[in-house]
Amino acid sequence: MSTKGSGRGSGERYDVEFKQEAVRLLLTSGKTASQLARELGVSSRSLSRWKQDYLKASGEIEVESQMRSAVKVEQENRQFWMAEFPRADEADPEPFAPALSESAWPVIV
Repeated sequence: MSTKGSGRGSGERYDVEFKQEAVRLLLTSGKTASQLARELGVSSRSLSRWKQDYLKASGEIEVESQMRSAVKVEQENRQFWMAEFPRADEADPEPFAPALSESAWPVIV
């Protein structure tokens, strides 16, 4: 990957190939924008903007937006259900069972 300009000053311009390779790495490496930006010596803001530009140009931005919406709905549903119906290990172990002492057990003779 090559860049235009020299140094890491603000306002540095990067060539199209550099941006495309950076976005490809961002989409396939599993690294966060911050991690990859540090490795490439660019700002995470620039890298995120390049990604958005790529997604818009390729028509994939709608897919990503829909995925984010689906994830948000799933998280909201999970929060609702967890609040309404807490799991047994998060609530009383047996909320409907009366507390029994040893003397309450029947004696078998």
